[in-house]
Amino acid sequence: MDIIAEVINTIAKMFPEDSDLEFYRNNQEQGFSEPCFFVRSIRNAGKEQLFGYQMRERLIAIRPFPKRFEENEADRAIEQCEVIGERLMHEFRYVGDHVCKVFDPSYEVTDGVLDFRFYAKYRTLPTINESKTMQTLTKEVRL
Repeated sequence: MDIIAEVINTIAKMFPEDSDLEFYRNNQEQGFSEPCFFVRSIRNAGKEQLFGYQMRERLIAIRPFPKRFEENEADRAIEQCEVIGERLMHEFRYVGDHVCKVFDPSYEVTDGVLDFRFYAKYRTLPTINESKTMQTLTKEVRL
């Protein structure tokens, strides 16, 4: 399951008024074209459960880069980051169509850049690679 792709789809649905939004999963050497969102997974953890299930938890960071403002309009950029942060805090409860729940959302604005983080928790049943499992063993015995 590609949680990052689900996060991107969910954010795109939250901001339909910005049809020209770009989404990035990796750093871009040539830079981002604003407005855009940079989404990445910071930490992944899993705990084994009964019957082969796993409870997985991911710390995910979302960094929106709103439309660029002039140097003398830095307050507008910070205000726009605050608006986006509050909107994510209020509306972003589930990833995808209840694929996973959003836990412990938080954000901070530093130097005009919003850093929104949350934990995505979901239960999964990992697939087993059949080629590595034990095959039927037949042995011929003579008495």
